[in-house]
Amino acid sequence: MADYKIRTFKGFFWNHISKLAEYGLTYIFGILLARNLGAIQYSIYVTLMSLASFSIILGGLGLDETLNKYVPRITIEKGNSITNYLVKKLLRYRVLALFIITVIIFIFRNEIANLIGIKNFGLYLIVLSFYIFLQSLVNYFSNFFIAQLKTRIVLVINLITKFLTLGIGIYLLATGHDLYSIILLLAIISALTILLYLGSGGYKFIFAKIAKVEIKEPISFGITTWGNMLLTFMLGKNSNIIILSLIIGNLKQIGFYEIAFSFTQLIEYVFAVGFTGVALSSFSSLAVTDNEKLKDLRTLLIKYFQFIIFPVSMYVLFNAEFIIKLIYSDQYIPSIFLLRIFLVFNIISVSFLGSGSNTAVLFAIGKEKMVLVVRLITGLLNIILILLIVPTYGIIAAISITGACLLISVTFEFLLAGKFIGWKYDYLYLMKIVFVCFFALGISVLFAKYVFQNHFINMAVYSFIILLGYHLLKIVDLRLKKILLQIHMVMQ
Repeated sequence: MADYKIRTFKGFFWNHISKLAEYGLTYIFGILLARNLGAIQYSIYVTLMSLASFSIILGGLGLDETLNKYVPRITIEKGNSITNYLVKKLLRYRVLALFIITVIIFIFRNEIANLIGIKNFGLYLIVLSFYIFLQSLVNYFSNFFIAQLKTRIVLVINLITKFLTLGIGIYLLATGHDLYSIILLLAIISALTILLYLGSGGYKFIFAKIAKVEIKEPISFGITTWGNMLLTFMLGKNSNIIILSLIIGNLKQIGFYEIAFSFTQLIEYVFAVGFTGVALSSFSSLAVTDNEKLKDLRTLLIKYFQFIIFPVSMYVLFNAEFIIKLIYSDQYIPSIFLLRIFLVFNIISVSFLGSGSNTAVLFAIGKEKMVLVVRLITGLLNIILILLIVPTYGIIAAISITGACLLISVTFEFLLAGKFIGWKYDYLYLMKIVFVCFFALGISVLFAKYVFQNHFINMAVYSFIILLGYHLLKIVDLRLKKILLQIHMVMQ
């Protein structure tokens, strides 16, 4: 198998395990908060974290993606001393931007709390501002290590810090501590994470000797990417939560919305989050050496998404009620319908169109400004429709609008990526997977109705039919087998 594929999927594996551990443990932590705090307090937590996410993106200046694109390229072309200069320079910009945002939140904490509908929570925002500053630096160091494909280090640090967060969080909830203690815990863990990255080799790049060089191109890319991220935020969960807190006034509804959105994202994260950063780094290397390999790798990633994410998403779609009640309890039943709505849009975006792989391709070939235009149009459309329709039709309209706008955005990026690097899409492969999944759903439903009604046995029957269908129709082709084999070898 070609070296670039092996390198990409090895990097994917460790990055995937790292991101999966990070997101998975964070998600488990969120479930514990939802069950222990109740719908209203959990909605306040969700609103505060959405504000933190926006602030981190705002202060990030698009520099995480800049590292992913330019660190591997500059290291190969110009050497480590130039890379060190880039890393240090960008870090200074990030710290300055974060300092300004932190000061603004601290000064206007009470006004911000009143604006987003969580009155008397100004004190929480003081601690939240420190969390924002520290977590953004964590993201910077994490992406720097990922850009070098040193994803095992990221994995170990994520496991340590997330297990600490989960363990201490369980203790705090069990001993009756409030939401303030939880946010303080997150800030402390972020500080510890920074120390771990510095101790794992990050300090060498902070204090190493450097050779000055012109970094106009990386800065320009970062600014464009920053705009894309802000516009992507407009299409995402966190921006909607902030807007909904302003126009709905029902905190419980925000909690229901967050659970539906997050669980849909969880499916994609479990099986594909490892390509974050790694895909852009690999695409960037191929963009300047071999366009045919770039096109081939993109097609392979889409087939991987179809192979795994589509059957899982279809099972969740038809068993959403059981899953939500099992994980979150009966108090979050209104999330079920919202989950099904958003999941339909996500299935098309990820399994059919490849979702973020198209964005990574466009960034790698220098078409990030086109992504910016697409995100600008769809992001503004999302916000305008939410402001116009949601006050009348409620939370169902909000999640439907966001799902539709995300699908429009992904569709345009899919078409643009194909236009610039060439088309290579295996329609027959997708049709086989769709057939197998619907056949498996039908068999599992009949089994539950006439043989034995148990959700866990039903899940086992569905999985068995999927695997049998994949084998009979030879869906796991030679190249995909090699990819899975490489991932298995790395695991060993």
